[in-house]
Amino acid sequence: MKKTVLTILASMAVASSMFAGEFKLSFENKISSDVVSISEGNTEFTGIKEQVTAEIETEKVDAGVSLITNLNKTDDGTIGFTEYEFDKAYVEFRPVKFLSLDFNRKIFTEGSYLPIEDDNVANGNIGAGFSVVAKPVENLSIAAGLKIPSIFADDNNKFDFVAGVDYSTESFSVGATLLNPVNNTGFGVFGSFKGVENLNVNLGFAYNDEFKDVKGNLITLGAVYNVSIFTISLDFVSSLGGEGNDLYTALCLETEVTENIIVETQATLNMDYEDSSSTEVIAELGAAYVNGNHKVRAGVAVDIKDNVGVSFPVYYKYSF
Repeated sequence: MKKTVLTILASMAVASSMFAGEFKLSFENKISSDVVSISEGNTEFTGIKEQVTAEIETEKVDAGVSLITNLNKTDDGTIGFTEYEFDKAYVEFRPVKFLSLDFNRKIFTEGSYLPIEDDNVANGNIGAGFSVVAKPVENLSIAAGLKIPSIFADDNNKFDFVAGVDYSTESFSVGATLLNPVNNTGFGVFGSFKGVENLNVNLGFAYNDEFKDVKGNLITLGAVYNVSIFTISLDFVSSLGGEGNDLYTALCLETEVTENIIVETQATLNMDYEDSSSTEVIAELGAAYVNGNHKVRAGVAVDIKDNVGVSFPVYYKYSF
């Protein structure tokens, strides 16, 4: 794992030397695991995941890379590295103020974000393998691009066309996307509302999309509300028809016990309206300790589906 960290840092150091002028470097290393999963009397090691992310910002060029490695049981029963994956690797070049050329950069409209899952609905991305983004006026972005086979595409061998528009201010954001108008068409319409103090609400509709096994035409809602020492977050995704589950929703309460200690309580529901046996309820209680650039979190999760399972999610994160 140390080798992974050093490799990423060395790569970004070389990249920074290529850019003239001042630059900003950000870095994050997160090591996480559910430790063991206990179900029906069986105990299994769940593996260890490491994600290293480094990003650099300069006047004309931004670049970033994120590498995921997994340590788990191999086919012969021993413990070893089982997976390596580049979660993201992108470059953004701004030759002039109102135009950028983007290589493999995901550009999500704000309303597509779901805070508990810490992820965006796929159709909220106005970027692609190669994108041109124009900013003719303040706060407005217009993008068009192609997901190019093999090198850029996520899961297919076609040239996928993506286009979108986003308008964002401090109090609200609206965005729309169009994917593959000729074949396997998808589109999305999203809004984010931040005009009320301490409240942020994201709403969206995604046609022909998928999020956490919910497939089809999706209604999405993400919300965060802060009051005193409490933060309440909500995720909601419902399908209007399609394969897979019909509903994913989660509710999380964070309590800032002290300046350094946060207690988290979370409940998650996954459901298929036509198949009650697929209903899954997850309850989780955890606590995090934050000290400067370091964060440690540990908890216990109970997963109720066909049977009851218990795991112990933990992670350590260092960032600057």
